[in-house]
Amino acid sequence: MTRGLLLILAFLTAATIPAAATNESAGPPPNLLFQLQKQNRAHPWLRVTTDSSRLTLRVRRIDELGLSGFGSSGSVPPPPDPIGWRAIRRIDETRARQGRNIGFIVLGALGAGLGNTIGSVDDRGGPGSLLGLALFGGLGAWQGGRLGKRMVHERPWYRGTPAAAPGEGPLPDGRETRSTDTTPGPVVAQRPGLEVPGDSSSSSLSRSTGVLRACARIGRDDLIRVRGDFGWFQGFASVVGPEGMEGLRVSPNRHLSTAPVPTGLISWDRIDKVDKRGHGWRRGAIGGGLVLGAVGGGLGYMEATSGLFESHSPDPPLLVVGKTVGGFGLGGAYGAGFGAVVGWLFPAWLHVYVRPEAAGTGR
Repeated sequence: MTRGLLLILAFLTAATIPAAATNESAGPPPNLLFQLQKQNRAHPWLRVTTDSSRLTLRVRRIDELGLSGFGSSGSVPPPPDPIGWRAIRRIDETRARQGRNIGFIVLGALGAGLGNTIGSVDDRGGPGSLLGLALFGGLGAWQGGRLGKRMVHERPWYRGTPAAAPGEGPLPDGRETRSTDTTPGPVVAQRPGLEVPGDSSSSSLSRSTGVLRACARIGRDDLIRVRGDFGWFQGFASVVGPEGMEGLRVSPNRHLSTAPVPTGLISWDRIDKVDKRGHGWRRGAIGGGLVLGAVGGGLGYMEATSGLFESHSPDPPLLVVGKTVGGFGLGGAYGAGFGAVVGWLFPAWLHVYVRPEAAGTGR
């Protein structure tokens, strides 16, 4: 009788272990972990959903173990440090509405008009409008900021899924289990299947400086243009990490694709070139600086050799060099500033990544 009870108890214990394991949340794969660390550089406010609570925190560190280094708002004490991935169900970024700027513009314009009306009686409309702008604009910014803090919306970062039970293999249909959603929703960390030895070229690319630099420069909100063995793609990527791109989604108002949108993990050995939509202020500054610098250097040389407004004999050689260099520097400074402003106003495609083999073959 006792032996039978022990066998039943052992059977029930063995049956509950896999069930408990499936309720635990597996940590994110390395590619998604890199993306989460990148998004957390500015340490925004996060809403972390665990098994028993929902916390609003600033997180200093996200690593393979979980979240650590917490900062809480107000008088609420931070939770115990760290929080492991097994206890995390969701991570969302909280963003407050930009009510401060709207309040400053609306009430500031009202205050400027009111101050101008009152001040125009004594011919002091200008100072009155400035005073009204300062007073009412400050009040609007203060109240708008308070109202904006109450209007918080969440942006999903991560959603954990149950971990695999001990001894459980990959999915039977052989699908890619590390892919992400193609919608801007939360990125799902699913359990990986059996590891397949990767190509040595792909592993070396994932550790290259060019790939790591591209991963750091591309965010989930950046419009990118990708060329690879799948053709052209223009849109956004939910995850950009050392292993490749995941969760590609086409831009709703700009479409450039010569093939269906790739799904799953797109490794870097399949990508030839990546451009990012940005501002061309760097190019504008360089171009403007060189052009106006050359003009300034030429004018300085003319002034030193023959004069611009009044003719005179050539200056000594050192003075000619000094005026030429000075003209180039002065013109280059003005040109760089003007070119940067003009370049910022016009969007441009910025080169982010070119695969070495593709650059050599012109593919």
